[in-house]
Amino acid sequence: MRTLLVSLFFSFLFISANGQSNIRYFKKGVKMQIKGKYNLADSLYTLSIEKGEGVDYDAYFNRGAVRLYLKDTIGHCDDIKVLMDRSDKEAINQYKKNCIIHNEEAYKSYKLGLIEYRKENYEHADSLLMLSVNQYPFVDNVLLKGINRLKLKDTIGFFEDMKAIFYLHEGAKKNFLNYYKYIARKKQRTLPKNIVRSYSSRVIEENDYTCEIINETGDTIYNAVKYYKHFEAAKADWLMHVTMNMRYPQESNMIGAGGRVYVEFIISPNGKIKYVKTSEADPYLQYEVHRLVSELPPLKPAEFNNKERYFKFNFPITFHSR
Repeated sequence: MRTLLVSLFFSFLFISANGQSNIRYFKKGVKMQIKGKYNLADSLYTLSIEKGEGVDYDAYFNRGAVRLYLKDTIGHCDDIKVLMDRSDKEAINQYKKNCIIHNEEAYKSYKLGLIEYRKENYEHADSLLMLSVNQYPFVDNVLLKGINRLKLKDTIGFFEDMKAIFYLHEGAKKNFLNYYKYIARKKQRTLPKNIVRSYSSRVIEENDYTCEIINETGDTIYNAVKYYKHFEAAKADWLMHVTMNMRYPQESNMIGAGGRVYVEFIISPNGKIKYVKTSEADPYLQYEVHRLVSELPPLKPAEFNNKERYFKFNFPITFHSR
């Protein structure tokens, strides 16, 4: 008896007891399926089928369940058909339920939605495409729903739909990544000019200290903490500011982007922030770091020889994907 696993409609795990060499792929596929890593599970079940001798019905059944979760309706139904060939009653019932009744209704709604989309009736198209996806999701209706959402300026809806079929459709993958980068660059341009302004510098050593000279202005930047008696206070202010105001970008969360982003900026003699740089990272995370810096209240400047100076401040910010 197959064991029920949480899935979009159904998902069963059935571990084969034979001793064929393909069993290791099958077992790995089961583990990935339990962990929710459906794309990897699909690949492992495919390897199990390709490496096995004869027809591995268990691998076909599990792969069909995984593909249902990935909204690959055609792949799901193809795998279920293999099981139908041996008169598997459960497979026959599932085929009737998932591959005939729902698909016919979903396809009708999809075609009507496509007509409205071509007429540029995007609101009406959205309703029909939503109905189609709710009846039964497949690549074409999810793809069109996402593109239509973009027409309605629903960026999050677009991202969600493109992500849902990211690995199943090259067009969706390209749309997702291109628009993701475009929006990130657009957001970057909304930041204050003094925050993102770049500069070039040269390092000099004089007596017992090392500093930088900004080529464009000739200003001297001090790097050593010993010249900044307010360092600990500034660090505490910065940490408090980040803790209270950091927002993990929804777009970054959708693709699981996270990690540590290093930020470097200059505290000018009047305490204002200039010349912000970040390490390579997801563009939305970089934008969030720039936003945090742009909203940072003025800090106390560094002092050297009883005169307020420029000081380079750097600190890591960690984003945890959810």
